[in-house]
Amino acid sequence: MTPHALQFIASEPWALETKTLEIIKSIAAREWQIPEAVFNKKGERKSFNTIKRDNVAVLNINGVISRYANIFHAVCGGTSVEMLAKEFNQVLNDPGTEAIILNIDSPGGQVNGIHELAEMIHAARGTKPIVAYVGGSGCSAAYWLATAADEIVLDHTACVGSIGVVATYVQQKQDDKDVFEMVSSQSPHKRADPKTKEGKSLYQAELDELADIFIDRVARNMNVKRDQVLTDFCQGGTAIGQTAIDKGMAHRLGSLENLITEYQKKKENTTIHERTICD
Repeated sequence: MTPHALQFIASEPWALETKTLEIIKSIAAREWQIPEAVFNKKGERKSFNTIKRDNVAVLNINGVISRYANIFHAVCGGTSVEMLAKEFNQVLNDPGTEAIILNIDSPGGQVNGIHELAEMIHAARGTKPIVAYVGGSGCSAAYWLATAADEIVLDHTACVGSIGVVATYVQQKQDDKDVFEMVSSQSPHKRADPKTKEGKSLYQAELDELADIFIDRVARNMNVKRDQVLTDFCQGGTAIGQTAIDKGMAHRLGSLENLITEYQKKKENTTIHERTICD
């Protein structure tokens, strides 16, 4: 029987670095060798942490991102769109929060749900400053989220990009025997075979359609033409620090602590200005 975790991985398109996807599949396969370990982890919810620093809310987006907290998180770690959306709305509506920093260190994750969350972040522009800080990796789905912020700030060694969508396909077997499956004649595309030319074409078209949405949103979010994303944003590859900024993939270099201090000082300067006017 195909392991549950591997079935989950194979059933979803991913905006994720390929090498990370291979590592995840390897971890999931090893974990399945001890079913009790996976069973005991079911229901364990892991979300990112929200840290309040005076008037600045820091939302940590670490590890692989999937739509919901589930067995996949238990096996491989990461965070969920479900919790990110909830906590983002909390800090957005908190009158004591005057700036939001998305502290990103993620190779990307599941496509499902990322568009909704990125649109939520993009729609909040102008409400209060929203800055994405990448100190490690901000790749694929994580980069999609970063572009939705007002600004992207990178550490000198940070890696961003990997724009694109990947998928794996597992041929189901049970006890090393082929499983035969019948499909209704009205639905010839319900179980397309990626090993055939027609099947591969169908899957490729689906991935390309998802990638087009990704590319279009990056272009809009970064205020550049679609052609610039296609030609200058590494074509599925990644760029580091200043190189990414030179390509237009981010805005400036910096550090997380300096970024937090920057927005704390803005509050102090506003308070001093208000007192001067009152005096």
